[in-house]
Amino acid sequence: MKYSDLAKEIQSKNIKPIYFLSGDESYFIDLISNYFEEDFLPADSLDFNLSIMYGKDVSARDIISASKRFPMMADKQVVIVKEAQQLRDLELISSYIDNPLASTVLVLCYKNSKLDKRKAWAKKLYSSKFVSCMESNKLYENQVPIWISTYAKKHSFNISKKAIALLCESIGNDLSRMHNELEKLRLNVKNGEIIDDSHVEKYVGISKEYNVFELYKAIGNRNIEKINRIVEYYIGNSKDASLIMIISMLYTYYTALLSYSFITNKKNKNIVANEMGVSPYFVDDYIAATKIYTPRKIVKNIEILREFDLKAKGEGVGSLDGGELLLEMMYKLIH
Repeated sequence: MKYSDLAKEIQSKNIKPIYFLSGDESYFIDLISNYFEEDFLPADSLDFNLSIMYGKDVSARDIISASKRFPMMADKQVVIVKEAQQLRDLELISSYIDNPLASTVLVLCYKNSKLDKRKAWAKKLYSSKFVSCMESNKLYENQVPIWISTYAKKHSFNISKKAIALLCESIGNDLSRMHNELEKLRLNVKNGEIIDDSHVEKYVGISKEYNVFELYKAIGNRNIEKINRIVEYYIGNSKDASLIMIISMLYTYYTALLSYSFITNKKNKNIVANEMGVSPYFVDDYIAATKIYTPRKIVKNIEILREFDLKAKGEGVGSLDGGELLLEMMYKLIH
């Protein structure tokens, strides 16, 4: 079951005795867990009827014992097990699955991992009528812009396409961090004002002039003066980007350029953006770069990046520091 399906189920008041929340995207797991922790029980019932445990500190028997207690002066109690993947004897929960207490809501948060569904007790867990199982998978990076737009609409604020693209490229598909940065923007920007790249620079700390998009654009245009300015900025602000991070970003850039050669339908920008794995907002910049860099040069540049990746990790660098390696690498990439 996906998050959206489980959220609808809970909103319809179809509450199950057990929730098993697993997967490598902690954001959706936290949304469900936080609901049961903060909003499900009446405020005056929390002290008596909310138990929060951590997998590394408890056993399955402790969880079962807590789950079999009856609520005090209320209809329900909630038992939340965070980091349930650290439980050494989680399979012993199997005995409770057969006959859970109707007045208890047990929430098992099994983060950054997936259960082996071939095991007998896991099969019981996933097939039980008493259990709702949610698998929380990370979004693909090309799905994040839509997620941001949906989030903005839900929370009644407007954000520009360039700001979305800047956030996506800098933060990626880390939804927990993305949520925090969007909340920061929402709280600091006036109602009705469109959040743009200047707001992202001011409140998130991503420079609108010296960011990865501007570097891509400068490389794509072979704008040596601008490339040098951005490189000098990175050298002077090493906390903003390490050499290895820059190499990783440029590897993504050149592999996207190379993929353009294999796209058959180049007329539809949305299809091109999807195939290249980039934001539609920047497709024109990528297409312009393919007119300057031949596929052979792109492949050569990918080889250069691999060479400097090894150097950045300490192989054959001699006395060169990170800044000198970056300057040398950029020279080779654009000549």
